[in-house]
Amino acid sequence: MLKDLIYLASFYLNLDDVSDYLTNIEDDTEAEAPADVSILINLANLAIRRIVKDYRPIYREEFKSSDENCFIPFSALSKEVCAIKNVTTLDRLPVTFRILENNIKVGVPSGDYLVKYSYYPSELTDLGDSLVLPDGVSNEAVCFCMCCDYLTIKRLYDDADVFESKFKESLVRGLKANKDVKVASRGWF
Repeated sequence: MLKDLIYLASFYLNLDDVSDYLTNIEDDTEAEAPADVSILINLANLAIRRIVKDYRPIYREEFKSSDENCFIPFSALSKEVCAIKNVTTLDRLPVTFRILENNIKVGVPSGDYLVKYSYYPSELTDLGDSLVLPDGVSNEAVCFCMCCDYLTIKRLYDDADVFESKFKESLVRGLKANKDVKVASRGWF
């Protein structure tokens, strides 16, 4: 949950007013949120987008039809597109395609295709929102990225470098954890 992520970041950053606000939010619903809460919410969204774009994409596949001009508009896809991985026929045969500004151009008009793309999770706005993270990315990794960005905004560059290295270490740990999963051989039948 976003509230837990913000609380963890406020703990690392020693933002006691944010921690107190988040702890007492159920008791005092009329309390005004500190300014740093909205900053941390924005930084959480930026951190997740950065992770998805630069480190660990989240993929989705959808069946779509091209229009009479051989276009599949990005707006026809259900999530906000980060990058197109591939386009295939319904039989999963690869198709040549081009990525234009707001469309995917394929070779056959009114054809049916399977589009695999990475996407950005929905923007977090409410403290009760659930986090959508790629496999192997922990809440702590996102928190480290948020702390790095927050300290950079405050021009505390040495402290930001510490959190940047923690962020990258946690991403590497998550990647190793995912790669260590092995499937046992079943042998020949």
